[in-house]
Amino acid sequence: ISRTGSKFVSFEKFKELAHKKGKKYIIFSTRWCKSCQFLDRALKQSGYYDKVTFLDADEEWVQQLMVVVRERNVPTMMVTDENGNFTETLIGPSKIIMHFITKAKTP
Repeated sequence: ISRTGSKFVSFEKFKELAHKKGKKYIIFSTRWCKSCQFLDRALKQSGYYDKVTFLDADEEWVQQLMVVVRERNVPTMMVTDENGNFTETLIGPSKIIMHFITKAKTP
């Protein structure tokens, strides 16, 4: 389920994105998390917001995915390489923001 106008993608949309080639930034987040809200603002201000796929950790399918990838924290960003292999896991807004500042190409 994905609400209209929501930043979170649906299961169907995530499946589509997962099969596309290219580097991906996947963030496990929630609506109620203050650190997640801070991260949202920082990503919007820096121009990286549109490069990220947000998954709502309150949805059951996302919780199941988090179990598979052995992650329990929000916000957490998982980075994939061009072939879809996970290359990095970053926990917390400061580590996620620093990743974009130091490693990602400019928006």
